[in-house]
Amino acid sequence: GNIALVFLDDLLDGDDIRFKKTCWYKIVGYGAAANDAVIIIVSLFIVLKNHFSHLDCYSKLSEVLAESYFHISLGQQLDTKFASASFDDFTEENYDILLMSKSSCTFAIIIRGVLCLAGVEDLTVIKKCTDFFNDLGRLAQSQNDFWDCFDYMGSEVKTGTDIQTRKCSWLSVQCIKLATPQQRAIFNENYGKKDPECVARIRALYNEMNLQQVYNKFLKDSYENLCAQNPFGSDKCAKESQKKVLESFFGKDFAHGKFLR
Repeated sequence: GNIALVFLDDLLDGDDIRFKKTCWYKIVGYGAAANDAVIIIVSLFIVLKNHFSHLDCYSKLSEVLAESYFHISLGQQLDTKFASASFDDFTEENYDILLMSKSSCTFAIIIRGVLCLAGVEDLTVIKKCTDFFNDLGRLAQSQNDFWDCFDYMGSEVKTGTDIQTRKCSWLSVQCIKLATPQQRAIFNENYGKKDPECVARIRALYNEMNLQQVYNKFLKDSYENLCAQNPFGSDKCAKESQKKVLESFFGKDFAHGKFLR
């Protein structure tokens, strides 16, 4: 299902490259890519009916899937809306609202589906697990925003389009939050323009403000916050499961304190 969201996200953002490959809409065209995304999403409900309709949790699973895609669609709408909003609206609070709809649901849907299949009905357990995966989803989007300009080692990446398309991203929000009046003026003058010189000025501004180091601290703090949670319980087996989830996302280097340089 996530691949359908990738198709639509690339189409709406006008991106050229995804996962080092040409975006799907660039290959088949706008209309065909949008239709392919719809086919994939509808197919999920057909697969669900064919293989899970005999289970008691079928209706709940269908509800979780429909609700999640509804919120994700709202997130895409918000993403588009922010592209023409005032820079004063590029706040951490609004960014978090955007992430809750756009990204967190793509992670939370996984654990909610698992809990349905496992027959878990304890609301406290469901909330703990959902909150954990929501936090992971928010971090994933922040990481994606960072990687639009820098790679995992903090070096510049030239293929991103968030600057040109005026995205309310982790980098733009932090830039506005931390900028001096002079730096804010540079941001206002150049952000959201396709002119390569304007893009270069924004990249230079991010470097001048050391946003790679700001991100490094944010990433480390986020990891420690996730480690401190007990979504699956506090016994040894539960903590080991939590560790494996985090290692699959962050990589084992994080367990040894190896963050960005």
